[in-house]
Amino acid sequence: MRSNRWLSLIFFLLFAALPLLSIGTSFAGYNEVYVIQLNDATINPVTADYIIRSIDYAEQQKAECLVIKLDTPGGLLNSTRSIVKKILSSEIPVVVYIYPSGSRAGSAGVFITYASHIAAMAPSTNIGAAHPVQMGGGEQRNFWDALRDALDARNKREGEEGDASDRTTKKDYVADDHTPDDENPMSSKILQDTLAFIKSIAQQRNRNIEWAKLSVTESQSITEQEALEKNVIEMIAKSERELLEKLDGKTVVIDGREVTLETKDAPVKYIQMDFRQRFLNVLANPNIAYILMILGFYGLLYEVTNPGIGVPGVLGLMFIILAFFSMQTLPTNYAGVALIVLAIVLFIAEANVPGFGLLALGGIISMFLGSIILF
Repeated sequence: MRSNRWLSLIFFLLFAALPLLSIGTSFAGYNEVYVIQLNDATINPVTADYIIRSIDYAEQQKAECLVIKLDTPGGLLNSTRSIVKKILSSEIPVVVYIYPSGSRAGSAGVFITYASHIAAMAPSTNIGAAHPVQMGGGEQRNFWDALRDALDARNKREGEEGDASDRTTKKDYVADDHTPDDENPMSSKILQDTLAFIKSIAQQRNRNIEWAKLSVTESQSITEQEALEKNVIEMIAKSERELLEKLDGKTVVIDGREVTLETKDAPVKYIQMDFRQRFLNVLANPNIAYILMILGFYGLLYEVTNPGIGVPGVLGLMFIILAFFSMQTLPTNYAGVALIVLAIVLFIAEANVPGFGLLALGGIISMFLGSIILF
């Protein structure tokens, strides 16, 4: 009898718990929206790691989608490629939202926006200017560029008078075996490679290919309304809540299957940079990199001029190592680095060689010029 009572009690508790179990199951299966934010951040190895890790985490959590709030002036092409590859292969929908008002998706931001499953912009934002520039100064001008500009200006003043064959052109001054700068093989390769990159992304996401090409070749930039009209983005949203409401019911294709978003009442979770990423992202600031390098060289300079202490030399080496890490994430002009190194050498020489201050003067000039053209 007692055993029957215990069995009856157990069955009663199980039946009583069934509604709670069903409620718990429905909540556990309710997908969440994850959000990350790049606020006026350059696209570099650190921010690329942040985005890629966030996508991985959102995939593990079976998230409804990941929203990237984007505000960037651009960044490194290699880091951009890593981000784009991750977005294109993502197992969950990735939404790029250029936000808040006043933000922009410049340069690298165009590629990231085009790679997203759904792209949105807040009012008073812009996107574009994706022309690639070489690290350390971009496209170089030489004598022939200056000559061409002068000739173009002269021909413009003359108007259409005279036979066009009588006009002096850049070609008249270029030897047969000279390659003009606008046919520079390296610049041409970079441009063509970048152009093919944006075209392939646009084709895969069914976005405006022609405008993507203009953004790369002519640095064209457009507002959010123009982007919507030109099929560069899918929607304009004033706020995060409005974005989630407009995303609700949208269908995207992932791995050949259609996925319909249910975001209207979905809970939102934010993924922040961890301490390591925040620390390395601070080092990616050009001002911080410059200060670290100067402190490092001055630490070594003090160690050389005052041997035996050790601490300035050790700290100097640490600062220089951190500075070189920062330069890996920045478009560094190594001519500027060389000038700063020369300045330190001249300062050391001035401290050890009797003179009239000429070496120090040269060091000051080198330091000034190097600091100007460093980034």
